[in-house]
Amino acid sequence: MSIESEQNEKKIPCPKCGELMRADARCCIKCGTVNAAYETNKLVLDSTQEAINDYKAGKTELIIAHKKNQQVGLANNTGNREFSFYVTLFLYLFCVIVIGLSTYSSGVTSFDTLIISSFPFLLMFISIVFLYIYSIELVFMKCNKPWWAGLVPIYNMLVLAEITFNNKYLGLICLVPIIGQLFTLAMFYKLGEKFKYSGLLTALLSIIYMPIIGYGDHLYEGKVFVSSGDELSLEKDYRRKKLFFGILIFLLLVGLVLFVMGNMGKIRKADKTISGSYYKLASVRALKYVKKAISEDRIDCGLDTYNNGQGVYYIKFGDLGDYVHLPLYMSRDPITAYVKVDNNKNPQEFYVSMTDGKYGFKETLEANINSDIVTTYPELESISDYCKVIK
Repeated sequence: MSIESEQNEKKIPCPKCGELMRADARCCIKCGTVNAAYETNKLVLDSTQEAINDYKAGKTELIIAHKKNQQVGLANNTGNREFSFYVTLFLYLFCVIVIGLSTYSSGVTSFDTLIISSFPFLLMFISIVFLYIYSIELVFMKCNKPWWAGLVPIYNMLVLAEITFNNKYLGLICLVPIIGQLFTLAMFYKLGEKFKYSGLLTALLSIIYMPIIGYGDHLYEGKVFVSSGDELSLEKDYRRKKLFFGILIFLLLVGLVLFVMGNMGKIRKADKTISGSYYKLASVRALKYVKKAISEDRIDCGLDTYNNGQGVYYIKFGDLGDYVHLPLYMSRDPITAYVKVDNNKNPQEFYVSMTDGKYGFKETLEANINSDIVTTYPELESISDYCKVIK
């Protein structure tokens, strides 16, 4: 009997029902189970499994590209992608919370004062900063470099030099004045080219192109690095990027809306009129400053001594912005103000009056100060004796 005849007569058990069938049979005659050992069936099953794996990984352009070029590497130097996501997101949200608490502790307790405080600008600024930081981390991981390098000043320039010029010590040139700035532009130029983007635009608009490179599907010199033993790593990475980007853009838009409301809807550009909400915030900070100065015995009334037990005192500020922080103060006219302290009352009472030479409000009890009391008010009341705060 020939070898071919022997192979045709060879019997194998069906993997499902156990019935013996010929080794070259397409399927089991008894239960119909496909014979995986049959050559044609084997090719079909392998092709089907490959399609399933692609579907699990998201069928992104990144998958298609790396399968086409067959340049797949093991991400053995990037660090844990999931850990990088949670650390960066935590740092971002922590900064947002700190900014919020700091704004609240400075006397911003209403929406009117919130929109004209520094909070909207700081929220936008920190969002843009962390968008850039996470983008750098993603770019580094695309190049099989440690993600945490994006958080370390100077070292991130060394890593970028290694990616672009294959010599990380060239990154030290960035520390040299003028020459360092030019070399940084050269590194971003090379980085853009390695990811098949315009090197010139990447160098000049790195704040825009780093997120595009980090979040996009372009590969570093046509290579893609995937995590070992995790066929879903690319899909998981995609979901994390989408979540981080969504949270960041949402808070960025919140800051932008608040900033526009506070600086377009509340401020008249023509004569730099300060809104009532701005004066309310200025009053809160002036009162807080005076109360602290009283508790620290820093009130100078000239020949008279400040008596915390009795008497009425007027504490004047030639320019309130020199003593307390006021949002956007440099773009406004100086505010002259005084705080009246009535120690004859029990408990003591505080009054405030202020003006920028155009708008303001007359002497008003602390509890009655609100955004509606601001009127055309060119100068303060005439008071003979003023005290001042010793800085």
